[in-house]
Amino acid sequence: MNRFGAIVGTLLLLVLAGMAGALESQVFTIEESNLYVELGPDFQVYESKVDANNSGMFSYNMGIKSTDPAAEEGVFISVFSVYDDVMRRMKPTSLIDLFLTGGVIAVEEGGDEITDSWDALSSTGENVTVYTINTETSLAQVEVCYMSCWNPSENDYVLMISSMDQNATERLIETLTIN
Repeated sequence: MNRFGAIVGTLLLLVLAGMAGALESQVFTIEESNLYVELGPDFQVYESKVDANNSGMFSYNMGIKSTDPAAEEGVFISVFSVYDDVMRRMKPTSLIDLFLTGGVIAVEEGGDEITDSWDALSSTGENVTVYTINTETSLAQVEVCYMSCWNPSENDYVLMISSMDQNATERLIETLTIN
């Protein structure tokens, strides 16, 4: 019996020692970051909305518009933070293609059409494809706008729709940073 008691005692000590050990697990947190973009003094954020969902992404959507009431130009920016393990393992270019495909489908279902594309450089030096959208057939207040998606930081992506001119849109892509 002493041998059996010694074995049980040793096992109990091992279990207790294991329970007293450290536990490590991965957790995802959302942190506040700053978005910076050079648009000029005549623009302001006029609407913002947080969308926390269970699809593996957290998004912060904002509208930026000229302070001139007569101006129709503006920008919609959605910043996605990806926390889904599968999406985080995907190449950024694959996720960008996925987001843009959804955007193109929405544009076409809304009666607009993609008529052209061009490239801009992001603040990180990456090529960003920008799609030109002809909005003449829809109820939009402008005839042309631009749509693009890129990742200015490791797990963050920006989907942008701009009704500003091509030069201002390109400047926005070149200067947008998230810190």
